[in-house]
Amino acid sequence: MLTKEERLKYSGLFQQAFDKGKSRYSKHFRLTFTKTRDSYKDKLPFVGFTISKNYSKSAVKRNRIKRQLREIYRLYRQDQAQAEKLQDIGLLVFSLKKSTTAAIEFNYQELKKEIESLLKA
Repeated sequence: MLTKEERLKYSGLFQQAFDKGKSRYSKHFRLTFTKTRDSYKDKLPFVGFTISKNYSKSAVKRNRIKRQLREIYRLYRQDQAQAEKLQDIGLLVFSLKKSTTAAIEFNYQELKKEIESLLKA
């Protein structure tokens, strides 16, 4: 589980990440990030996850993907070498591409591989 200090909670911060951040893309996901401020240099980034209703009207399906994404990120940041790379990032937002439809069922292993490739790039 992400700590309170790591969660991206406010819509203004999400908007700031989307407006001023840089993006990386994979087949189904967009990773948006900004550089950290000096006062937050030793901390992990604020992290948020967004899944649009365009993907599925069912909150159950959207929340399942978000839970899987949070777990993948949690395991990724526990590795010391990976955590050091994350310290240069201020805001980190994972979002599902708009072209992705509910017909696509995500396998956890495929999802993990796709997200880790985004984080390593």
